[in-house]
Amino acid sequence: MKIIFLDADGTLLHHSGIIPESAVKAIKMAKEKGHKICLCTGRQHCELYGDLLNIDFDGIITGSGNGVYINNNLLHESYFDLKSIQRLVHFFKENRIPVLCETDHKIYGNQEAYDYILNLKKIHCDSLSLEEQKKHGVMIIYKNLNVCDYDTLLKKKINKVTFFDSNLTYNQIKEELQNEFDLVPSTFALLGKESGEISQKGITKGTGMKYLMDHYHMSRKDVLSIGDSYNDLPMFEESNICIAMGNADEYIKSVCDYTTTPILEDGIYHAFLHFNLI
Repeated sequence: MKIIFLDADGTLLHHSGIIPESAVKAIKMAKEKGHKICLCTGRQHCELYGDLLNIDFDGIITGSGNGVYINNNLLHESYFDLKSIQRLVHFFKENRIPVLCETDHKIYGNQEAYDYILNLKKIHCDSLSLEEQKKHGVMIIYKNLNVCDYDTLLKKKINKVTFFDSNLTYNQIKEELQNEFDLVPSTFALLGKESGEISQKGITKGTGMKYLMDHYHMSRKDVLSIGDSYNDLPMFEESNICIAMGNADEYIKSVCDYTTTPILEDGIYHAFLHFNLI
């Protein structure tokens, strides 16, 4: 029996909101053979919608390791302390950078963030049908986004911060903050190449995985993971076998044991088949 950790965006879930039927089929078949299937995502719990929640996961890791759930019950959570939030809020306010401050149940942002997301909505979503809009990644952010001032942000239990559309490059921001926080490029391509995600030092998808591994009495030798992005690297480090999607960055492919086909070419199904999980 294996415990399998699946990233969401770019792995199980296309940015248009599509989950390939072949992936759903593969998950069901693997569970029937006794394997545990867990979602391991940078998304917050409030960003998990119908199609994702219709899958019978044995565990869900949200916020890149900040929230861990079993059967919709919270097993573990973590968030920034007040000093850290003050540091981040001051930095982004001073540099007028659009920023999303995320909790597991709500997303808060400054006016700059709202304006940017609203523009993305107009470009990518307004021409879609209502059903297509419900599934689109931009609409998920837009519907959950609460605009507030910086003083209000200091009172929230923030577990992850996402920045984008900055006059500073990702590398400049990383240089400024990397001694205090962990930073990775954003997993959501529509936020732009200079976007990024900030987490507490040492809190990753990998640390979240350990709670589920302990719960199911499994060790690293039992772990297989599939991902496509830089925030999946800690997930790979905790895995015996790590698999890159065919649509992943070339560096991600280079550190994995195997590369499957892209998400819309039945990548998860082919990976499960290759490793005899189904």
